[in-house]
Amino acid sequence: MPISIESSFGARYLRAKNLKNYILNLPGFSPPRIDESPAEYSILLDNVNDANTNANNAKQNYNTAVSLRYDAFRNNTNSIFKVLPNIRAATEAQYGKSSIHFKQIDAAIKTIRNTKIIHIAATETTPETTISRSEQSYGSSTQYFANIINNLIQLPNYNPSNPTIKIAGLQAILTNINTLNSQVATAFQAIRASRVARNAAYTELKDRSLRIKAYIKATYGTQSEEYKLVKGLSI
Repeated sequence: MPISIESSFGARYLRAKNLKNYILNLPGFSPPRIDESPAEYSILLDNVNDANTNANNAKQNYNTAVSLRYDAFRNNTNSIFKVLPNIRAATEAQYGKSSIHFKQIDAAIKTIRNTKIIHIAATETTPETTISRSEQSYGSSTQYFANIINNLIQLPNYNPSNPTIKIAGLQAILTNINTLNSQVATAFQAIRASRVARNAAYTELKDRSLRIKAYIKATYGTQSEEYKLVKGLSI
């Protein structure tokens, strides 16, 4: 279920900034812990803002890496799924449709085509399990493509005229795919780390904000304007 705007990280951060502005102007505001002082609370807000920025950058980097890899699988001129028909046609032309060589390659091509690639972009609400499942789908397709190349290597005198589907050309495609897979994996690790750091920052922000509100309530009273000003700030 999508996170409502009221409980989003940005909304919570804005309310925390409002709380900071309120306590800066409260007469006699002197909490028992220095952590809840305006100065320390401001430092915490800076840390939270940095955590937000890092998480957003990690998400954008991941999505960029995912898009580049998806193009290498589906959209580019020499993408995996666009060279498969050429491989099939080349083996049929060289060995014949009834040959065991063609049937082996045809079966391998059908396997990779039947493997569902899950194209997932990371958002604030995308579960890590969903991203992991997407990575597995790409991993399977990569392995199947490697298997096709290995099968072609075993064929006697496989040597099509199209350089893209020669063994060297296909190995170059596989090398690029493996590089893109590694880049996506690195970006995914960065997403996980940034989310852990952001959650920790917001946990600390919530705790300190509750302490500030409790102090204001105890100092100025439940019915005071000071407390009424901050009690509705859900952080």
